[in-house]
Amino acid sequence: MIDNHPSKGNINLVIGLGKSGFWAAKYLRSINKRVIVWESKDGKEFLERKTELEELNILVSLNKEFVFEEIQPFVKEIESVVVSPSIPYDHITIIELKKKGIKVIGEINVAWEILKDTNWIGITGTNGKTTVTHLLSHMLCDTGLYAPFAGNIGTPLCKYAHSKKNEKIDWVVAELSSYQIEISPEVKPNIGIWTTFTEDHLERHKTLEKYFNIKKSLLEKSDFRIYNYDDKNLRNHYSSLSRGVWITTSFDKSNFIQCDYWIDDQAYIVERGKKLFKLEDFSLKGMHNLQNLLLVIAAARKVGLSGMKIKDSLSNYNLLSQTITP
Repeated sequence: MIDNHPSKGNINLVIGLGKSGFWAAKYLRSINKRVIVWESKDGKEFLERKTELEELNILVSLNKEFVFEEIQPFVKEIESVVVSPSIPYDHITIIELKKKGIKVIGEINVAWEILKDTNWIGITGTNGKTTVTHLLSHMLCDTGLYAPFAGNIGTPLCKYAHSKKNEKIDWVVAELSSYQIEISPEVKPNIGIWTTFTEDHLERHKTLEKYFNIKKSLLEKSDFRIYNYDDKNLRNHYSSLSRGVWITTSFDKSNFIQCDYWIDDQAYIVERGKKLFKLEDFSLKGMHNLQNLLLVIAAARKVGLSGMKIKDSLSNYNLLSQTITP
């Protein structure tokens, strides 16, 4: 029953009790919102989270399916529905909710409302985005900035929103999947990075064009954009993409006309024709990781790091052992 909730006001219904849903619920409750959580599964981890949230006067239901018929009796009381990234944006229940004028958002949207005045770096791409996110976060933190990695890896953004009153974040370094970008059109990073683009997630997005345009939308909304010229699909859209900085690992000097960052034949990182430093200590192997490195360097330079600070940070970098998906 809905009436047993002690709070007053409209309902914020959170669908999914994974890490992102859990922290979305906690954050919303911390700003005195009326919160209800539904999770379609059960198990020890969900039971523990249920217990913790119920201590905050949040009503939690396990083994509860996301179907419109279950929501309809109290649909007029709903302020927002916060859905897991795993739920397709064309899900029949989402369609019905939007027909009723109900705001359907993701955990990223919830966090954005309080963190939007913080500097954001949004990283997307079919491959490479996790490495870029983690390396860039490391590089900024190693030089004294507080720049946690979050979003599709690491800590849910709502956890940082929940603790913002106690922590000063200099930069949010967020890996953003196409699912998260699709449901969060208001997210507008200061710096946007597009690592690669290949065919993926078509079971969700249906067409390659739609998948491309979702990724593209994040860069269009970013104040400063960084692209990978080595990626054929991005390179083929060079003239149609919003203006930005491009990187390449190619030794073909004709590419340097279009690009701002490259590595010369003596292993120097070059920025618009000027040598920044010689690459000597970089633990990641493979050409794709050199691409990732150049994307990170371009972002770090935009943040304001010197070439020597960037070089020093590379000497003590260890690759993130695994992706942690909220």
